[in-house]
Amino acid sequence: MQRNIFDSELNSDQIIMVHFFRKYCFSILVMAIIFYLSTASPSTFPKVTEIKYLDKMVHILMYFGLSLVLVLEIPRKKSYGYYFFTILLPILYGGLIEIIQENFFSPRTGNIFDFLADTVGVLTGYFVAIGLLNIKNKKVKY
Repeated sequence: MQRNIFDSELNSDQIIMVHFFRKYCFSILVMAIIFYLSTASPSTFPKVTEIKYLDKMVHILMYFGLSLVLVLEIPRKKSYGYYFFTILLPILYGGLIEIIQENFFSPRTGNIFDFLADTVGVLTGYFVAIGLLNIKNKKVKY
């Protein structure tokens, strides 16, 4: 009888990783999409008519989505870990991507205003997600 990788027993570290990826699959997917969009060559994308600050709006929307998904996937607890993973982690991720762009992806450049747009997106996404959760749970607390 043939065995495949799904028939094998997993050790405890592998079980933890599988559980992690299943539990946070949307957050990981959004982070991967943001990384791709942030590091791909600009020639990869079609030229859009010039709209002033369009790139900043895109940054806000990307990190709004990331923050929204993180808040919805991570169990809500009033702890430092919760705030780290739903607010600070995406802000740090945005900063890290700006540093990576500046140093490793030559047509791309890091920009403090992109980082600020990322931060605005994270904070807006966080508060919108909390508002949606409160409406869903019929709570008024923030």
